[in-house]
Amino acid sequence: MSEATNPLDNPTLAALVAAAERRYTADSDEPGARAVVDGTGSVVDVQVLDPSLPPGVVGERLVGALSRALSSAREGSFAEIKAAPGLPGSTRELLEGGQAPEDVGTAGDAAAVRTFTGTAGQAQVSFDNRTQQFTQVYVPALDDESLADVVRAANRALTLAATGGEQAEPLIEQIDQRLAQLDARLGELSARLDDSLARLDGLL
Repeated sequence: MSEATNPLDNPTLAALVAAAERRYTADSDEPGARAVVDGTGSVVDVQVLDPSLPPGVVGERLVGALSRALSSAREGSFAEIKAAPGLPGSTRELLEGGQAPEDVGTAGDAAAVRTFTGTAGQAQVSFDNRTQQFTQVYVPALDDESLADVVRAANRALTLAATGGEQAEPLIEQIDQRLAQLDARLGELSARLDDSLARLDGLL
């Protein structure tokens, strides 16, 4: 029987996974805020570097930080994917003849000129699908929960822009939900196993 192979032993797949997992960090023009975006274009973190700033100012500065981090992530991952070893020639030619998805509307002409707003809790984030830039960030407070809501709102705005306004759930949230469900299921199985072992001990 042949041994199972690790998919990441494939250099092409490993390069694509690395490109997706890489993180790109950008600070605001004026000091005070930072944003982190991964290679898939998902916002993974926002940070307040100067807690003395009021939430409104932090929101203004996050607009630039988010836009810059997203642009860097798209350019960086695009370059990494093109350089991936073993990439099919036709795919490489297509990528080399194209451009990083900076200003390309993905959901049709009408959606490409619209601004989409994502919300989570009291946080709101707006994204201009024409310029592919964030345009507004409302930060209700500077606590961890509010900043996490900003991340969720930003990803919802990006998803709305990509789907033309359909209420699609961001991939990162789908993954989190599936992991939570799996964790709950494993907890149930562990509890059942403990119960079965206790019964077995009683019989012995």
